[in-house]
Amino acid sequence: MTPYRGIGANVALKDAMRLCHALTGASRGKRPVLEAIHDYETGMIDYGFRAVRTSLYAMNQAIVESRLHAMLSRTFLQFINRVPPLKRRMLERMGE
Repeated sequence: MTPYRGIGANVALKDAMRLCHALTGASRGKRPVLEAIHDYETGMIDYGFRAVRTSLYAMNQAIVESRLHAMLSRTFLQFINRVPPLKRRMLERMGE
């Protein structure tokens, strides 16, 4: 995971939440522990590798593209950061 855009931190928080739900469900007898962990790991591998690819692509795009593109990208991300509903939606999409 590149350090670009904080995607790694967001994925780590998603991992923690999903693992907590899986283990809580298992402790309440909703499903066996190994099955819950297996499902958690399967999903984590899928969205985790997708997040790594997205992070790398975004970093390469920002570094390789022109100055104008980098400036527009920064402006766009600053705008998203200042509008809470857009920021939530973007964070949700990063985890998909």
